[in-house]
Amino acid sequence: MNGNLKFLKEGRIEELDSSQKNSEDLIDIKISYSVLSFILVLLFQFTVRILSDNREGQISDLIKILAILTQGFIYLYSLKYVLKRNGFLFIFLYLIGIIIFLINFLFYPKNNLYIVDILFPFFGMVLPTFLYTYSIKNYKNFYDIMEKIANLSVIFILILSIGLIKGKFHNEEYSMGLSYYLLFPLLIYTKNFLQKINLLDLIKVILDLMLIILLGSRGPIVCFVVYSFLEILRLKDLKIRQIALYLLILLAMIIFALNFREILMIIDNLTYKILGMTSRTIELLLYDIGHDSGRHIIYETMKHSINNHPFLGIGIAGDRMLMENPGLYAHNIFLEIYVEFGLILGSFILLFILYLVFSSLLTKESKKYGIALLWICLGLLPLFFSGSYLTSLEFWIMLAVLLRLRKKDSYIDYEGE
Repeated sequence: MNGNLKFLKEGRIEELDSSQKNSEDLIDIKISYSVLSFILVLLFQFTVRILSDNREGQISDLIKILAILTQGFIYLYSLKYVLKRNGFLFIFLYLIGIIIFLINFLFYPKNNLYIVDILFPFFGMVLPTFLYTYSIKNYKNFYDIMEKIANLSVIFILILSIGLIKGKFHNEEYSMGLSYYLLFPLLIYTKNFLQKINLLDLIKVILDLMLIILLGSRGPIVCFVVYSFLEILRLKDLKIRQIALYLLILLAMIIFALNFREILMIIDNLTYKILGMTSRTIELLLYDIGHDSGRHIIYETMKHSINNHPFLGIGIAGDRMLMENPGLYAHNIFLEIYVEFGLILGSFILLFILYLVFSSLLTKESKKYGIALLWICLGLLPLFFSGSYLTSLEFWIMLAVLLRLRKKDSYIDYEGE
């Protein structure tokens, strides 16, 4: 009798543990959707503006505002779960953020106009994104939603591809924003293709990469190459077909390198004949590979400021103040942080970020390595070419992921177990 009671009690405990686990997983999923939905929202608003011929103007601005409001409502949906899990951290980080910005308002008044410009992006988007991502307990759930978001992105990739064929982009020079929106699904498709070697994932990679090359900038291509290389390095238990594929890829890369200009000229000519447009990326690679879009002027300005204010820097948004334009910034995370905080505090901040990055990449746990690498290529690498850490959602998602992955139970694959 006692044995039966013990069995019933143990069974009841297991049932409760399973129920609690499912409840926690469900909350993880809801928070994950809230965090990652911005990718679909951005792709949706861009697609609508392009197909309706409203890339600029009042209607374009209205579509952007509606997109921001939509993302805000999505965040509100999961706010109660985030506050329940990290309510104290939520209040603490907002207080710290407010104090830091107030100090900059008082001690760096020249930056005030530019600080005001980033108040909403930082407190309304960036900081909540970090807190939401950090509130996820099991990043297996987070990765599952990443895959679903990437699969939903195929809809917009197909629509944009059809629009490209029908000439919707003839008057567009390029869109750096679009190319970074497309980088997220591209890396997911690439990971799946390298691991599973199937035709469907290869088609997704080709379509996504084609849009980036034809319509986007060079930065996402660099991120794609780095990600692919580092992902291949960590693949284990390779099958014969995988080894054969990688050898073919290596051979193709060698052939491309030896016939670089000829192949690009053929692609450029075909693009113009078939689609009636030229790719800015291909044109730059052919005729002006060292073109930096005026970044050398920005870099020299930043370096000059660091030399003049090496210890304390010139405050948050100081790079915007130097360029006298809220839309012009350092275009390099190292320069941006050194300009704002000086060499001492700036070095401490950068060393901390690099420590998180390299310690995550050196982990022996392949699942943690995979998700860390993906967000490093999404959140950190782009900031070497463009963007600002003060407004980059991907950068703050990366920070939250790298911090949480340091916990032992942060990535549990129950199916694998």
